[in-house]
Amino acid sequence: FSGCVVNDDCRGNEIGYRICNTATNQCVQCTPAFDGNCPPTQHCDGMTNTCVAGCRNDQGCLMASVGDAGVPARRCDTAANRCVECLRSADCPAGNVCADDRCVQGCDSQRPCTGGLSCCGGACVDTQVSASNCMACGRACAAANATATCAMGMCGVGACNSGYANCDMRADNGCETRVDSDIENCGACGQRCLSPAGATPACRAGVCVVGTCAGGFGDCDNSPDNGCETDTRTSPAHCGGCGMVCPAAPNAEPTCNGARCGFECRPGFGDCDANPANGCETDLTTSAAHCGACGRGCAAPTNATAVCRMSRCAVGTCAAGFGDCDGSAENGC
Repeated sequence: FSGCVVNDDCRGNEIGYRICNTATNQCVQCTPAFDGNCPPTQHCDGMTNTCVAGCRNDQGCLMASVGDAGVPARRCDTAANRCVECLRSADCPAGNVCADDRCVQGCDSQRPCTGGLSCCGGACVDTQVSASNCMACGRACAAANATATCAMGMCGVGACNSGYANCDMRADNGCETRVDSDIENCGACGQRCLSPAGATPACRAGVCVVGTCAGGFGDCDNSPDNGCETDTRTSPAHCGGCGMVCPAAPNAEPTCNGARCGFECRPGFGDCDANPANGCETDLTTSAAHCGACGRGCAAPTNATAVCRMSRCAVGTCAAGFGDCDGSAENGC
């Protein structure tokens, strides 16, 4: 039998191996149980019984100084034979804990917070001002329609959401008032909308406007100062509703009665055919069939034709051999 049994059997080995691998009775460079022959920055590979790269204790890591990802490597993870920043939170500076072999900001039972801060969910927080941990960890502040705040350990109301305001100055109901639509607080707390003439008040987008007009009236100029100023039952420019203009007719003026469009003939004209499409088509000052009024025809004078002059019947052309010598239309020519 020529193999080794104990380490002393390997003294004077020609290649300098001094450790006996009792499993194979061969002299080797190292075994996991006897790795002192390896440099501090190496460890013994149990498969080959040779020294390979990778730490075997913290001393090797201090010599390497920097580990993976450029972080300080002060501790040796002997299970993986690699240098890491930490193995437990106690390896980290104050205000940090060990997570995934690295020191990160946080706290735990091994590393409590300092400076009066509380450890809430792994983070050091000031429960006097933290809206998520107000006075105690997990005690979150909430405010309706607003950003919640915490001051001196008490929940409060911060900035209100757009269109809201804290008009009652209470914290328990947040920003309770809709200043974009409340006629008592339109645009700001206490800013009340007054009732316009002939209408109810309204608040839209934080501005006082005309609400509902009384029957037959409209806010056609869109001014809240004069309320519902237009009578849509009689206005030709807004007949039946704002902007509903009555159309013009020949020789007539448009009218609005009972919210319905019509027209009124100008002096000297008449709507004798009752056709609204052509308006006041008849000239009552010259029409013998409608002289001075629709249907008022001029009778033919004695020995003459009838005409209408200035809305009055008159003698036209005398028959041959006759003349209107007395100038009276009653007896013709």
